[in-house]
Amino acid sequence: MSKIISFYCAVISLFLLASSCNRANKATESSTNSQSSTGTATKDTIKANLAANDKNTKLLEDGTVMFVTNSIVENLTNSRQNSRFLTLIEKSGLYKTLAQKGPFTVFVPSNEAFEKLDKKKLDKLTTDSGKSELEKILKYNMIAGLLKTRDLTAGESLSTLEGDPLVVIIENGKIKLMDGNGNMVDITTPDILNKNGVTHLTNALLMPKGLNLN
Repeated sequence: MSKIISFYCAVISLFLLASSCNRANKATESSTNSQSSTGTATKDTIKANLAANDKNTKLLEDGTVMFVTNSIVENLTNSRQNSRFLTLIEKSGLYKTLAQKGPFTVFVPSNEAFEKLDKKKLDKLTTDSGKSELEKILKYNMIAGLLKTRDLTAGESLSTLEGDPLVVIIENGKIKLMDGNGNMVDITTPDILNKNGVTHLTNALLMPKGLNLN
C-alpha cells in the first residue's frame, strides 16, 4: 500500500513540476515578446524625436527618417516609398556616383509613380540593351550642385547631368518641374538634406525629350 501511495505522490509531483515549468516558459516568452515590441517602439520613438528636434532631419509619411548625416544612397535605402527608384539606381552605373561627395540635387519619384509607367518598357531598362537609356533617364533627374526649393525661380532652366534642361514652374506657391516632353511633375516632399546633397520627392519620373515610358 505504501508503495502505491509513493507512486501516486511521485506522479503528482511530476505533474506539478511540469505545470510550473510550462507557466515559467509562457512567462518568459511573453516577457521576450514584450521586450522586442518595446525595443522596436523605442527605436521608432528615438527616430521620431530626432526628426522633430533636428530641422535638417526629415520624417516621411511612412515613418522613414532621412538623416542629414547619411548619403543620398543611404537615405534612399532606408526609404520604403522610394525603393523602385533605388533599384534603377543600383541597376545603372550611378549607384557609386550618388555615394560620392557631391553635392547633388536628385528628384526622386515615389513607388506609386512607377505604377503609371509601362511595365515592359520599364523592365527593358534593366537589361544590358537598355542600360544606356536607363542612365540617360536617371541623369535627367539629377543636377550637379545643391538646389533647395528656395533657390528655384519661376521660368528658370535647370541643367541636368543628362544635359537637357528642366523648367521650373510655380503655380499658387507650389513648385512643379516641366520635363523635356512638356509633362508637369509635382515636388511632393522638398528639401531632404543628405551629407552629399539634397533630394526632392516627386509624383512622377522626369523624362528627357523623345523618351516615353507610358
